[in-house]
Amino acid sequence: MGFARQAGAAVILVTLTLWLQCAGMAVLIDLARTYIARSTKGLSAWRAAVLICRFSGVTIVLHLLQILLWATFYRWYCFPTWEASFYFSGAAIPLSAMETSFSRGFGGLWIR
Repeated sequence: MGFARQAGAAVILVTLTLWLQCAGMAVLIDLARTYIARSTKGLSAWRAAVLICRFSGVTIVLHLLQILLWATFYRWYCFPTWEASFYFSGAAIPLSAMETSFSRGFGGLWIR
């Protein structure tokens, strides 16, 4: 893969990742604001705990969608199997593949 193609793929992948993060968090913040504004009694400790649990759950789902996006990229460009793609994408969202292999002690997979 030539440099221009690699750079283009990287720009597209990072743009899609940031778009997914921003759109997901914008929707999540809007839903939280609506939930708080709809409450007539205010935000009690119980309601705040429920809101934080829901917020955390949706954040985890957003991260899983990002992992799926990166795994698809790795499967398309780098690895022959989905297992290897998910292995690298699970830890490589903020890290490079080299840092992932060193931090997990993994040496059986090589990027094409």
